Amino acid sequence: VIHALVFQVLEMAVNSDWILKNPAKNATDFVKVEKADKVPLTQKQVEQLKIYCENSDSFNIYIPYLTIAIGTCLRNGEITGLTWKNVDMKNKTINI
Repeated sequence: VIHALVFQVLEMAVNSDWILKNPAKNATDFVKVEKADKVPLTQKQVEQLKIYCENSDSFNIYIPYLTIAIGTCLRNGEITGLTWKNVDMKNKTINI
């Protein structure tokens, strides 16, 4: 995750001609990481997450995001890429 963030920032620097080459490119080629199986949250865990966020002064701002993520099963990139043109409030649909 950290590499992805650093890579993107350095890639923007390359594209802006601030640096010639992205030093993070291929930096993880030698690292072997076993990916764990993804396990969906149970309904009980989803409810606990919602309750936690609703009662949190810090995380309650994420309730709309969680509602969309849980209700649609969209990935983070798909949700953050949405614009109002994608949302049809009248028909209650989201176009991806």
